[in-house]
Amino acid sequence: MKNKNQLTYEDFEIGQKVVCREGETDSCKYDKEQLYNMYMTVGKTYTITDLDFHFPDSICVTKDNGGGAFFPINCFVDEAEMLRITREKKLKRVLKK
Repeated sequence: MKNKNQLTYEDFEIGQKVVCREGETDSCKYDKEQLYNMYMTVGKTYTITDLDFHFPDSICVTKDNGGGAFFPINCFVDEAEMLRITREKKLKRVLKK
């Protein structure tokens, strides 16, 4: 049974934009070096190319070398969410000055 806060492939759509984020031990099993070795770039925007019930906790994106692969959902953040996070960080910086 799915945890309320846990995302699955059903929460995404093919063509949706996601941003690769730096892996953290509790959310993504890959670290920055491993992502780089698999032709993914932290901070780069990727388009979802496939979703499959066989991989409920993963989404397929086109890697930097052109081939597609399934990666854990927790290695990505939605493009809109990334924009919100960036705005919050900038706002906090401005308010501190």
